[in-house]
Amino acid sequence: MNMSFAVVLDDGSVAGLCPIILDGNDLTYQNGPCPEPLYDNDSVRDELLRHLRAIIDSYLVTSYEFREQIEGLQADDISWQTQVIQLLPRNETERWREVRRSYKSIIHTAQRTHRIERSCDPSAVEILHGLHRDQAGRETRDQYTWDLMASWVASGHAYLCLAWNDAGVCDGAIYVYVYKGHEYYGHAASSTLGVNHALVWEAIRRSDSQTFEVGWQGHASNEKGKNIEFFRRGFGGSSQLVRVSLHGKL
Repeated sequence: MNMSFAVVLDDGSVAGLCPIILDGNDLTYQNGPCPEPLYDNDSVRDELLRHLRAIIDSYLVTSYEFREQIEGLQADDISWQTQVIQLLPRNETERWREVRRSYKSIIHTAQRTHRIERSCDPSAVEILHGLHRDQAGRETRDQYTWDLMASWVASGHAYLCLAWNDAGVCDGAIYVYVYKGHEYYGHAASSTLGVNHALVWEAIRRSDSQTFEVGWQGHASNEKGKNIEFFRRGFGGSSQLVRVSLHGKL
């Protein structure tokens, strides 16, 4: 169950955000640690924590795993590695040098057969939703999650890259989170082999952020997960420590 929530000011601006998924008696996010709660100041943080405690009390949550730390809470350190690309001050040519050689022809092929574009249109999230549903063969999350993702695009905290074929059909999309000079490759779905390579490259080459996080390393428990981690390493960067905390009941 998606239990993500935000602190919204009277002028409609978002001052705090806490993305969480309730899975049984645990708070998680996409079967991993929740992103670090985001807040503009201490008073907003306190408001986030009050609502978080209410959720934990109401649903008898026993553990909450998330990135970084919340001041004043006891936690176990369960940190791991993630692949991060340092973008600035590197230009597009320098970023391209870091891409795995075997990926370059895949990217060039997709660029010839598709129009690859970046989109800040919240309605594009429904395109990703459709691709994701078709690829999985089922709905993997409720509509509220997709609506929330669209709202983050509208507020400038995320964007998408889309791949359109010659027939005018979008057969690939990725979703990238944006926050304070950093970007995170969050979601992807496609119906054409190789398109995701070009979409990730499009995000990297056009980004004006300091860093681009491609995703976890050393966390896979099966062959599929290991292949995903291998894919993520193909765009350059280095493995860096991700601070992850495991809290009991607040």
